[in-house]
Amino acid sequence: MLLKQATLEGIRDGRIDRQYRVWRRPTVKTDGTLTTSIGVLRVREVAETKRTALTREEARKAGFESKRALLDQLKGRDGRLYRILLELEGEDPRIALRGRALTTPEERPR
Repeated sequence: MLLKQATLEGIRDGRIDRQYRVWRRPTVKTDGTLTTSIGVLRVREVAETKRTALTREEARKAGFESKRALLDQLKGRDGRLYRILLELEGEDPRIALRGRALTTPEERPR
């Protein structure tokens, strides 16, 4: 699941806690993680929903100014609508590994 940098910044700031995607089948799962430029995101929930269930508040929590703006973003896509609840879980663990020397043969790349 690709997320724009502005969306990631909103998740980090706490303004955004969900995204909406139209998929034939979900590409992320509940309790999964996504490694992003801001750190690791936890997928709290993936749930099928209907466009009629969307509200202005839902759109705002997804980073859109209005329900119409969110619907316009989803227009023309084939599949079912899913709501994905997200939260920032922590830093990207690869950053800490970059500064650590490889000390055992098992840790060295092959």
